[in-house]
Amino acid sequence: MTSSPIVTFHDGHTIPQLGYGVWQVEDDVAERVVGQALEAGYRHIDTAAVYGNEAGVGRALASSGLPRDDVFVTTKLWNSEQGYDSTLRAFDVSMEKLGLDVLDLYLIHQPFGDYYSSWRAMQDLHRQGAIRAIGVSNFHPDRLVDDPAAHTRHAGVDDPACVGVGQRREVAEDPDDVVHVEARLDHPLAGVE
Repeated sequence: MTSSPIVTFHDGHTIPQLGYGVWQVEDDVAERVVGQALEAGYRHIDTAAVYGNEAGVGRALASSGLPRDDVFVTTKLWNSEQGYDSTLRAFDVSMEKLGLDVLDLYLIHQPFGDYYSSWRAMQDLHRQGAIRAIGVSNFHPDRLVDDPAAHTRHAGVDDPACVGVGQRREVAEDPDDVVHVEARLDHPLAGVE
């Protein structure tokens, strides 16, 4: 695999444009397939707490032999963990499972629950250096409009799910935003077999 193009965030951090996502991959399988993806040249791994495979991803990262800074890791906060204190606890659990000291990108998985407080907790984790970048996933533009005084950090990443139909072109209208798209070509709606 040739190297993936790199996209730069507002603060200078970078993200490989092409990543390997592990949605619907069992934890015991994740270790093997993520290891294979890393061997094939992927340098961006995308998981989430609700996927139930962060530990498998962590085992693959640990056994890969790759320097930590060579692999970009994204995980996501699930809806049931929304809120300031619960976000901090959920982050600690994810980091333990992943075996990481610093996370590259932490996303609020969906705009449900007290995601305003979750965002404040993520901003604090970012300021402390525990997270390099923060953002949202599956947020439509109307959910991104907010009182700027409530937040000190702009959501520079929106991770909309795209499955070949119902594309959300409006999320890419701001040239300053990084749109991280997870495309599932094997999804029934994508029309690819």
